[in-house]
Formats: sequence, C-alpha cells, structure tokens
Amino acid sequence: PAPGFKIVVGKREVTALQSNYADGAPNELFAILGSMGYLEIAANRTAAAQLASAGKGTEVSLVLEGAAAAGNGQ
Repeated sequence: PAPGFKIVVGKREVTALQSNYADGAPNELFAILGSMGYLEIAANRTAAAQLASAGKGTEVSLVLEGAAAAGNGQ
C-alpha cells in the first residue's frame, strides 16, 4: 500500500489528495499537486484558508506515514 500523509493546518487535518479541484467534495479541505508542482491545500467551492481558519502565520505541518516516513523509499 502507498504511504499516507496528513497535513495539519491549525486545528484541521487534511488527509485526501485529489487530482483536481472538482474532485474534492464541496466545502472540504483536500490536498492537490498544483500546476507549479507545489503541494497545495485546497477546497472546492470555498476558500481553503477560510475553511481552515488559517491566515498569515498559521502553522502548517506535513506528516508522512509508512515507507516515506521511514526513509526507505519503498
């Protein structure tokens, strides 16, 4: 199985990775690989920052689980 991840934004957690904005459920946070190659926190039909109650200075953490976290690259 593929290793999992969790993005923590303030008190919210993001665990879903979508291939495009339309694949995300309305008003739910998800991650997406943007056109510039960055991992982005997104939401469908609303602003992700507003949904996460996030603003300038909000702490964001990326937690890798499984093989990626162990560093063995499998």
